[in-house]
Amino acid sequence: MKTFLLLLLALASTSAAVAQDTFNILVAPRGTTAFSNAEAQADGSTVFAESALWRGLNRAASLLNEGGDREVRVLIASGDYGGELGSGGTQRVPQVENPRGSLKVFGGMNDDFSDRDPFSRFVSVPTQEDRGGALFQIAGNSEFREIVISGLVLDAAPSNDYDSRSGSLLKGSSRTFPILAWAQVEAERVVVADNIIVNGPMGGFQIGSSPPEDNTGEVIVENNYFVNNLLALRTRTFGANAFRAYALLTVRNNTFALNFPFNADPTSSNVSAVEWHNDNSFKRLVFENNIFAHNPGGAFQSDWEQEDLPEIEIRDNLFYSNGAVFGQSGPEDVVVAGKFGTNPEYILLDLDGARDNLRATVSGNVSFDPDLRLALVADQRVDPSFIKAQVDEIDDPRELFGFSTGTVAVGVFAPEMLLDTRVVPIARNPDAQAYGVQRDDVRGQDE
Repeated sequence: MKTFLLLLLALASTSAAVAQDTFNILVAPRGTTAFSNAEAQADGSTVFAESALWRGLNRAASLLNEGGDREVRVLIASGDYGGELGSGGTQRVPQVENPRGSLKVFGGMNDDFSDRDPFSRFVSVPTQEDRGGALFQIAGNSEFREIVISGLVLDAAPSNDYDSRSGSLLKGSSRTFPILAWAQVEAERVVVADNIIVNGPMGGFQIGSSPPEDNTGEVIVENNYFVNNLLALRTRTFGANAFRAYALLTVRNNTFALNFPFNADPTSSNVSAVEWHNDNSFKRLVFENNIFAHNPGGAFQSDWEQEDLPEIEIRDNLFYSNGAVFGQSGPEDVVVAGKFGTNPEYILLDLDGARDNLRATVSGNVSFDPDLRLALVADQRVDPSFIKAQVDEIDDPRELFGFSTGTVAVGVFAPEMLLDTRVVPIARNPDAQAYGVQRDDVRGQDE
């Protein structure tokens, strides 16, 4: 009986702690049904309503900075959320100093905030030509226990410049910031999930944190679309302490499609969709159930000797038609492009070559056409609202690289891709639907 009573007291104490230390900030555009529901649910104590995302992020930082074990959730209904004073540019979490605090940002909520579908209820962070940093960022010198960023549409195209004739990205006159990034942050756990990251001229996601102790903690990159980015993902961290490596990076159920080399040159650096760093950032890398398709510089790149790399597992992924910048046309080609130290030219490993030559666990991977649904912004020189209204779907993405002519080369460099609710790059091949983004399996608020 005494044990039973102690258990009841412990459960009651735990429930009270959860109720006391969990805060919900409901964000929706003013004048919408969702905002009316947010105001009705707000109690000014643990539930708050905001009509602007930047205000919701500011309130989240204030709550976390009160200290102690607490979790703050920013729940966002569908809509476009400009920055402070209505500017496009960026969204930013102010500095947080709470190593026991968790920030969780969830986009795609329905009107009463009871359900979430980020791939049909888009939460967009619009940007503009002169953005001064990443589209979504966290102030430096921040401390968290956990960061979760989930369910945002981050499209850098409005801050890019494109050639009027070819449609190619003009890097020199585009903004030179990643899409999702922060730096000098400490966090035990970081999750980036269920986002659409597209048209990035200088990186998709930059991992800007380090763990509180070396060889601890984890970063999870899960269920995101990385489409048409230069340097989609690098495993190098830019955290608060360069001498603390995370124990684990898990990259799972993402779709990496049409991510271009930083330069369309087979002798240049920064060519592949995912670039491996040495084991000073992560001790172990796991890539599982992703789609890597039509990335002209290959799926993975390594400029480090194999003995300097983390432990690597590449399992149960789908690879298809990567490596056009190297003139490679086979479905299994260029899983890895690497100089592996001092080699003057890239060593190109197809799927069998990766299994045979990498000091990594490579198993269960497949290669066939996932038949991704992809579209360009229509090539019509009229007002932007009309251009955005057009859908120019690509029948075969390989046509961008000359496959139809027999000469495999990059013919157009990172042209602006269209991504909206009409054109989400799902895999239309039924055999491919177990790989890449799983639209019906988004991250829960309690995970």
